[in-house]
Amino acid sequence: MGFQFNQVGGGTKTRRPVALRMQYNPRCAHPRCFLRGDDGVERPRSLDEIQAYIEGENRRLERDPVRSFDGREINVRMEYKYCPNMILIDTPGLISAPRVRKDGGPANVSCCCRRSADPQGLRSKAHCPN
Repeated sequence: MGFQFNQVGGGTKTRRPVALRMQYNPRCAHPRCFLRGDDGVERPRSLDEIQAYIEGENRRLERDPVRSFDGREINVRMEYKYCPNMILIDTPGLISAPRVRKDGGPANVSCCCRRSADPQGLRSKAHCPN
C-alpha cells in the first residue's frame, strides 16, 4: 500500500487493538483517512495524525503502572484507489511476558484477547482461554 500507520520493531509495540477498515474508492488518488474518537464520531485525519495518536496511546499505556494494555479498539477507516475492501486488526503481540502489578497479580492482558472481531465475527490473531 505504500504507507505505515503503526509502530513496528522489537518488543510489544501495539498496546491497543487497531482496526483498519480499508475501502476501495476509485476517486481517491491519495489515501483519505478517518479516526473514530472515543465519542464514536469519525473525523478526517492525516496519516501522520493517526500515527501520532497510536504512538501516543502506546506510550501512555507503556507508562501506566497498573494497565499496560487496553482492549478498546482504535478504529481507522481509509479510502484509496489502491485498497481492497477489507478489515485488518492489529492486536497487541505478547512477545515477552507481560508486566506484573505491584500486588503480584497479572497485568491486564486479557483485554487483547477475543475483543477484536469484525462484523462478520472473524476473530483476531489473539486468543485466551477465558
